[in-house]
Parts: sequence; structure tokens; C-alpha cells
Amino acid sequence: MMTTDEARTLQHFSPTEVNLHGEVIEWGDYYLPTMHLVDELRAWVGSPCTLIRGNHNRGSSRAYSHDKATAVDLAFLTAPYSRVVMELIRMPCSWGVYTGKNVHMDLRETDRPARWMAFRPQQRPLLQALGLDSLVSTQSDNWLYLTWSHQLGLNALYLLTQIVDDVDGNVWHPGEASA
Repeated sequence: MMTTDEARTLQHFSPTEVNLHGEVIEWGDYYLPTMHLVDELRAWVGSPCTLIRGNHNRGSSRAYSHDKATAVDLAFLTAPYSRVVMELIRMPCSWGVYTGKNVHMDLRETDRPARWMAFRPQQRPLLQALGLDSLVSTQSDNWLYLTWSHQLGLNALYLLTQIVDDVDGNVWHPGEASA
């Protein structure tokens, strides 16, 4: 876990950084190697990044498949989500994207980095209408998790970025003429 002095080594974050809830970051809840990747992502996106939380294991009853608290949840509140996802794809870590505009990055030890995407249960009718409902692999913590490695996975990822990027709710549907 990190120290405040280690937080000073980050280019785009300060030791007095505040999280999404306006609270000063407890750097002891963050893993320095993951934060170096978050710092790099922030530079690539070229937009401020807000940390949501670090250590997912502390005080949690949920069982995790990794023994290190290596995860960070974050959000780019002012950047187009499609831009965030395009840069995130370059990251050599496990990561997930959510229609809540947040990102999960993790350096847990695995054979290969994990990838996932998640939609809210109330978005299921849209998934059904677009023939993507079969990609839902599990529902947990009020999220529908979709299979990443599927021939329609890219369609689902595109839909996810469109939902987040389109504040007016005008989502382009495959088969429709683009404006």
C-alpha cells in the first residue's frame, strides 16, 4: 500500500487529492504500481481523473480472487468515455468499464489481464433490443456483467460508450443511418 510520500511521485495526483465523495484520499488504501498506471492513463486521456476508491478488500465481506488490494476505481467526469476506453485498451492490467462512467483497474496476478463491461439492470431492454442480452454472464452488485470474448463483444462495448457519452439519450442503433 502507498504512503503520502509515494503519492508525491505521481505526476497527475497530489498527496491532498480528494475522491469522488470530496474526502481526502487515504493513500494507504491504494497500490502504487496500479496508481502509476492510473497516472499514465490520466496523461493519455488528457483530462482530470477522479479516484473513487482503492483497496477493495479492507472491511469487505465479499470474497475476491486475488490476495492483494491492487484495484482502483476511478472516473473521468469531463472526458468522452469513448476516449477513456480507447486509451484504457492500451493498459497492461485487468480492467472493467461500466455505464456508470467509472473504470476499474487492477494489477491482480492472473494468467492474462481480465476484461469486463457492465450495464445497469434497467438497461437490459436495450441489450435485448440489440440482440446483446445473450452476452450477460452474471448479475452482481446491481450490475449486469457481459462476456468480453464474444463475436458481439465489440458491439456491446460500443453501445456502452455511446450510453455514457450521449447525455441526451440519443443512442445510435446498428442498422440506422448515421447523422
